[in-house]
Amino acid sequence: MVVAPAGAAPRGEDLQVFLARGDQGVHYATGVWHHPLLALDGVIEGR
Repeated sequence: MVVAPAGAAPRGEDLQVFLARGDQGVHYATGVWHHPLLALDGVIEGR
């Protein structure tokens, strides 16, 4: 997961990256910038 604090458009140095398992849920706080989920190995199945 790639996220940045809420507020103005993030800069590269604002980004933070976290690794989550496939069986974990993710909850973003209101206003947090976030990139769509990424797969490091394999394919993300559509809904």
